[in-house]
Amino acid sequence: MVRTNTTPEEFVTAWQGNGSLEDVATALGCSKGAAVARAKSYIKRGVELRTDHFPRTRIDTTALNDLIVQIDNA
Repeated sequence: MVRTNTTPEEFVTAWQGNGSLEDVATALGCSKGAAVARAKSYIKRGVELRTDHFPRTRIDTTALNDLIVQIDNA
């Protein structure tokens, strides 16, 4: 199902023009992970893609920092 010949212009059009990551992946014929990876690659290169398609995961930074202290003091 992976479509490898998507041009940068086709990718940007799909990314900007669809309402969800799932819609982007369907339009491009690829997995959601592949679409996110390509978007991140473009963003690193300076392409100003919208970022609301990225999955959001809450991270408890306090708990993670406490864990780091525990590991470092072990």
